[in-house]
Amino acid sequence: MDNETLLRSPTVSVASSREVGAMTVLNGAGEPVEVASLWTEVDAVLVFVRHFG
Repeated sequence: MDNETLLRSPTVSVASSREVGAMTVLNGAGEPVEVASLWTEVDAVLVFVRHFG
């Protein structure tokens, strides 16, 4: 599958770092954290894993 087909796939969502950075997630203590705050001082790689089963 080429990149153009992949980007058009309804199952694939591509978001910019600005869009992802504006999201809020919960940290280990259950407190809300803005995602962009995770890469203000160092680079970050975000990986989302979906568990089936």
